[in-house]
Amino acid sequence: MSHDGTHGDQCFGCRIKSVSLVIPAFRPHFNHSVGKYVSTSRDFDEALRRGAEEQNSSYSRIDPGDYASLTPSTDTEIIETQARNLHDRRVQ
Repeated sequence: MSHDGTHGDQCFGCRIKSVSLVIPAFRPHFNHSVGKYVSTSRDFDEALRRGAEEQNSSYSRIDPGDYASLTPSTDTEIIETQARNLHDRRVQ
């Protein structure tokens, strides 16, 4: 079945003029976390994976849009986060 406008007004596909998909754009850049220039999202993910394997750790990507939710909003929250991180390091 094609959607070339010949099916009539009842066909949703024929009524759509264009479809827009929102896909986050990856900008090539030098990434200090992996210590190299990354040109694609896949290249960046591979560099993170290799770095994690070398350090026997796990790394995950944080998109710039997520920074606002990760930034503490008050001084108390900053102090509590630092204390929690220090505690976690001692427990390990």
